[in-house]
Amino acid sequence: MAVSGRVALWQQHWDSGSMAQFYVKKPHPKLQEHLDQYIRGKTKAKILLPMCGNSFDIYNFGDMGHEVVGIECSALAIRSFYGKHNLSFTKEPCPDVQGTLYQSKDKTYKIYCCDFFDFKPSVEANFDVIVDFGAMGALTRGELQSYADLMKRLTAPDCRHILESFVYDVNKYPESQPICLTLELLRQLFGHDYIVEKIDEGPDPYADDMLHELTNGKFAEEFKPVVLSPFSSADRITYVKFVDHYFLCGWGKEMGVKSSPSNVWNL
Repeated sequence: MAVSGRVALWQQHWDSGSMAQFYVKKPHPKLQEHLDQYIRGKTKAKILLPMCGNSFDIYNFGDMGHEVVGIECSALAIRSFYGKHNLSFTKEPCPDVQGTLYQSKDKTYKIYCCDFFDFKPSVEANFDVIVDFGAMGALTRGELQSYADLMKRLTAPDCRHILESFVYDVNKYPESQPICLTLELLRQLFGHDYIVEKIDEGPDPYADDMLHELTNGKFAEEFKPVVLSPFSSADRITYVKFVDHYFLCGWGKEMGVKSSPSNVWNL
């Protein structure tokens, strides 16, 4: 199986150990804060976490009783997730994604080890919730439209998609990574059959912890993006101080309406 340059880069980050410093042993506070708005009382929602790594949020959603599906290109990250939570799992080839399925013995967690763009609705679809906290922003700009199109094919008609984006001056740093996903850009990518609304803004909940760890307590004040590798040094963290959060929701053809409903988040 040929591996793309993007996938090889992320596998290298995991294999080198550089991703370990970003592991946080608690649920993301914004996912907790907005929980009712995207879970909407469901006791067993089907939740997708694209490019999930070994995020604690994978475990937390399953622990709440939900069905959790992750997509991750690094087998090391997936094994790390199961190991950190002492979960037994099975491993089997999945030719449909040109990769491998790692599934917990109780079937609460399924993580597909593959390139995200090899994933297909015929494998898993009809997700009630998509949690994207870093996946879309880690892509190249040329991949954004393909990502949005695939996301729309994976969702259930009333899916809620919660997304986090880093904030910086895109005019000053037009080629920086991670990509700053503005409201206008997201609306352009997802099209007129999607509602996209900003629901939150503020400091990155994890920035201070990571800055302290990576810079030995010397907090940089300069707004300084990194152009090349998103996880190459502490420089990347110095500008990821503020984040926006968005809700995305399909409507129109999927929901049977001809205009954007004012109460879309209560449907």
